Amino acid sequence: MSKKVLLGVVSFAMMFILLGCSSGPTSPQKPWSTKMGELVWVEDAKIDYVYKVVIKTLDEMKFNVTKDQQDGLSGEIQAKTLTNEKVFIDLKAETADWTRVKIRVGFYWSNKDEARVIYERIKQNL
Repeated sequence: MSKKVLLGVVSFAMMFILLGCSSGPTSPQKPWSTKMGELVWVEDAKIDYVYKVVIKTLDEMKFNVTKDQQDGLSGEIQAKTLTNEKVFIDLKAETADWTRVKIRVGFYWSNKDEARVIYERIKQNL
């Protein structure tokens, strides 16, 4: 196999690895989307309120919050589960009344099932 063909095949494969799998919202029962296991949705609430609810939810789930910061435009929360798995939650104010929320469980490839459980618990508290 020539170097050009090999380079093309490797580049094509890397494109799929780096882009990951993505699925968008498909119904009212699934108002979130995932990309590489990262769960994303937009909440009809101010970022300050969403931030407080996320912190409360993680506390209720007995997660150890290791980092939490928020400035009115964005927020970042990191926690660890009882099994020492890292949880990353990012908040971004889309408008004054809408907040984009991203949940990733695990460092490289997110565990989308665990992210969905956290999502459901946050939604119960909103």
